[in-house]
Amino acid sequence: MSLGFVELMVLALAWAAMVAIPVLIVGAILFVVLRRSDRSTPGMLGPSPLGILRERLARGEISEQEFEEGKRLLGVR
Repeated sequence: MSLGFVELMVLALAWAAMVAIPVLIVGAILFVVLRRSDRSTPGMLGPSPLGILRERLARGEISEQEFEEGKRLLGVR
């Protein structure tokens, strides 16, 4: 039994789909999980809001009172 060109192309596309679909699903899941991860993870998505406040305090851009107010607004004790 010999397969024609069209049948071979359909077979090739079916095999490609069997590989591509699971890869796309896993990729989409990883994308969603990483996007929803804690944004305070250093190096992953930039500095945390508290880290930015600490840096600004260290550079003298804000006073201790402004730092404490920022922590309060962020809900950090």
